[in-house]
Amino acid sequence: MARVISQRKFINEALDAHNKYRKLHDAPALELSNELTEQALEWAEHLAERGQLKYKNASLKNEPIGENILRAKIFYLSGDECTNEWYKEENDYKYNGLFTPSTGHFTQLVWKNTRKVGFAYAQTSDGYFYVVANYYPAGNFRNEFEQNVSKPSTLKNLVHSFFPEPRSSPTLNRKIEPRIEYKPEPRALSRILPNDDFEKNSRSAPTGSDSFMDNFIQEALNAHNLCRKKHGSDPLIHNKDISAIAQNYANYLAKIGSLTHSTNTYKGQKLGENLFYHYDSRNIVLSGEKPTMDWYNEIKQYKYRDYQPGTGHFTQVVWKSTKEVGLGLAKANDGSIYVVANYYPAGNFIGQFSDNVKKPYY
Repeated sequence: MARVISQRKFINEALDAHNKYRKLHDAPALELSNELTEQALEWAEHLAERGQLKYKNASLKNEPIGENILRAKIFYLSGDECTNEWYKEENDYKYNGLFTPSTGHFTQLVWKNTRKVGFAYAQTSDGYFYVVANYYPAGNFRNEFEQNVSKPSTLKNLVHSFFPEPRSSPTLNRKIEPRIEYKPEPRALSRILPNDDFEKNSRSAPTGSDSFMDNFIQEALNAHNLCRKKHGSDPLIHNKDISAIAQNYANYLAKIGSLTHSTNTYKGQKLGENLFYHYDSRNIVLSGEKPTMDWYNEIKQYKYRDYQPGTGHFTQVVWKSTKEVGLGLAKANDGSIYVVANYYPAGNFIGQFSDNVKKPYY
């Protein structure tokens, strides 16, 4: 889709806003990087094309790039408005030296060790606005928050003088809800050895007690089968071997603090996979029904044609040819919870959706 506002205008707005906020937190001004901007533009256009909101987990000079992303159902979001949205998380940050997923956009924005940045946006014909910001060196490293995220100076009271009026298009529609989406939430990084891989860091023991995992798996299985029944699909059977595979990978995700798909296989075949991330500071026990229904709720976007971006979790849950499932759950040190569901045989094959994903009967 043709851009209504130039990338350069958006970039200048975002860079100016970033550096005004960073000044409040005694962080050095960021420099614009053409290389980071090119990567940001490529990924923003990729997200817009596929209708997804996910991190690229990109790198520069063999080091991870920090990423802030958002999607808005809006005509245009200016660079300073976008920055403001991320900075709003400062209200919830405790300045206790710890990472919390709900404030990761803010902490990356003001991370002192970050020196360069790149911004870009992309638009879709149906009115979505995607933004990607890339940061180098990356922020949000565990055990480095205290020295990189300082409390704001007394100038914070003057922050509104920095942004007296948003510099957005006068035709901006502010009545659309939800206006801004952040999903998935920002990751925390660990400084680990380059050869630190999945097999080396996985643990076979499930997180928590066996009774907890048994209950979680049964709740998830029941929820899956209730959903599948609506679509005329046979109930799934729990496979303990597949659950062991899923548990190992959940442990790995919790360790690296990132949500990325595996290449898990069973009997020589690649497994289907749904992933789920959850964080709640109240430390509430997560039920197996919660991730299942989050996946299933993508039904609202499904048009009962072939594969459609943003609905793959739902179609895997109800895929007729899938017969067995295994689940794993792991809790990271920061309290984040990672859930992995692996399916056998896998679903979501192009050309097979009409046979495997039926409209609900009730």
